[in-house]
Amino acid sequence: MRLRLKLFLPLIAFLLVFTSYAQWYWFPRLTSSVKAQHAIELQNHLKSVGESLIPLLLQAQLANIHDTLDSLMEANPSWKQIQLKNKFGQTLYPISPKSFDTFGENRIMLYQKITLVDREIAGLGLVVDISSNLKKIEKLERNFFSLLLLLLILMVFSIAILLEWIVSRPIRRLSLVSEKLSEGDYDAKLPIAHEDEVGHLVKRFDLMRQALKQYRYQVEEEIIGHKQTTRELVNQKERLAYYATHDSLTGLYNRREFETRLYAAIDRARKDVTEHTIFYIDLDRFKLVNDSCGHLGGDLLLKQISNLIKNHVRGSDTVARLGGDEFAVLLEYCPADIAKNTVIQLNKSIKKFIFRWQDKTFSVGASIGVSFITENTPGIESILQAVDGACYTAKRQGKNRYHIDKSGEEAIDFSEQKVESVAYLLDALHEDKFVLYVQPFQALDPQADSRLHYEILIRMLGDQETNLVLPSKFIPSAERYNLMAKIDQWVITSAFKSLQKIAAFSQKTVALSINLSGISMSDMELLTFINQQLKIYSINAKNICFEITETTAISDISNAKMLINELKKIGCEFALDDFGSGFSSLAYLKNLPIDYLKIDGEFIREIADDPISEAMVQSIHQIARVLGMKTIAEFVENDVIRKKIEKIGVDYIQGNGIAEPFPISELLDPDNINSCLK
Repeated sequence: MRLRLKLFLPLIAFLLVFTSYAQWYWFPRLTSSVKAQHAIELQNHLKSVGESLIPLLLQAQLANIHDTLDSLMEANPSWKQIQLKNKFGQTLYPISPKSFDTFGENRIMLYQKITLVDREIAGLGLVVDISSNLKKIEKLERNFFSLLLLLLILMVFSIAILLEWIVSRPIRRLSLVSEKLSEGDYDAKLPIAHEDEVGHLVKRFDLMRQALKQYRYQVEEEIIGHKQTTRELVNQKERLAYYATHDSLTGLYNRREFETRLYAAIDRARKDVTEHTIFYIDLDRFKLVNDSCGHLGGDLLLKQISNLIKNHVRGSDTVARLGGDEFAVLLEYCPADIAKNTVIQLNKSIKKFIFRWQDKTFSVGASIGVSFITENTPGIESILQAVDGACYTAKRQGKNRYHIDKSGEEAIDFSEQKVESVAYLLDALHEDKFVLYVQPFQALDPQADSRLHYEILIRMLGDQETNLVLPSKFIPSAERYNLMAKIDQWVITSAFKSLQKIAAFSQKTVALSINLSGISMSDMELLTFINQQLKIYSINAKNICFEITETTAISDISNAKMLINELKKIGCEFALDDFGSGFSSLAYLKNLPIDYLKIDGEFIREIADDPISEAMVQSIHQIARVLGMKTIAEFVENDVIRKKIEKIGVDYIQGNGIAEPFPISELLDPDNINSCLK
């Protein structure tokens, strides 16, 4: 409903009510009032006439009475009938008496007693026609309603014009400006702001428009800034993701990505019973080129050799630079006969390759080891050892040739070796042939953390007790045969037992970091076991930190999160080991309640010479800071690396440059506990 109609409806309703009131109440009452007033006047007149007739009645002068009443009838046209009766009811006037004609609303009848000393001597009746008076009232009524209608029309038109100029036009203008404002036009002309309510509305609307214009400008500026920042972050993330998996010099895959793909290839070979091939390539005279031509010449040689290798394999094959002048190729779904033909052609091309630097030329050559991945391949370490051994054999046989490892073809003996390995591991568990080593790591700010920190490491006694087997030799077998949960429990129990003894005489608080395998992370009984051991050895859970690898956490994020939360409830801390080895973990990191990030050692090793590694460490440290976590740098091997780490602001350092691993038994000596760090 439009505004004018809303305003006119109450006005029209009021006028209708007022008209009804005048028509049905006021004018009828006015008519009645006029009749009554006229009747009173006539009654008084009739009384006067009656008093004037008293002498004539007393003298019985009927002729004079007739003359008097005839004169009155002639003088008053509205008098229709008059009748005079004596006290006996006899009609004295007129001569031929008729009954009074009182029919009709326009006539009234009056009667006046003529008395003398309170005695009635006669009676005078009168019928009067009041039509003329009523017609005047009707005319007045018609004039009133005509005037009222005229006033109504004038009022409506006046109000309509006023509304049009004062309200409607400014509001329509505001509505039009609002539409343009919604379309992004902030400069549309507003109506003139007068000093009234509409004018105040216009002023407020203009203030709102200016505020929206300013806000839009600010939002556009922020959006532009956010887009630019987002693009930079995306580009940086892409660069970091690329350099996390690629060699910065050659553009080939790096060792970490190669091992990831190798692990997946071994897994597919077991599941699909397929065969893959791996090449290990070591340049024969790279050092000569590097010494003669400098690093620029050496880098150019590596790039050219990289392109040569890629040209001899399929686009789906993985070519990687493992470090220095060492390369590796993974040919998936490639049987022995095709692989042999490929390595022959590759070896010929490298033999023919001539490297030119300024006025110098070099024949480089390469030794190539070849091995095969089948469903019986034990794991990454075994295949890398096999292909590395084949490459070494090629070098020993005179270099610039290839050698094919035959161990992969001897699968018939593998099941027997597997049984021996399981038996040996079970024997080591039953006869307590495992020993604990520790490697200290220290806070760069001792005031922030004054505890002595040690990471628990495990070794296995060999056939002779003086020989120690490193975890890399037996852990893969233990994982394969589901023995890691038992080994982890042995480590936890032994570590808690040692910590109880150390706490009895140590002047400082000792904190231990214990590694958990992926199998243990999935063990539903692990939490109960840890709680029991904490109570048995009265260990303060705040001094125990459990470490899991980044790969383990990401592979089962929900289970890892649940276990971490439960262990943190009882006071334990948690560290994420080898962080940075897979950038997919960045999306999950904020969902893990981790206390420490142990930066992947590959970045730390190369931080002094590789700006990309330094940038990676800085990025990881900044991410940890935002998430409220502390960082630990592994593989701090020398003072150069340590200074780089200190400059970045990493919280803890660990590595052989700080302290090498040593048996935990040395900590049980009160004389050693407080002097274990270098």
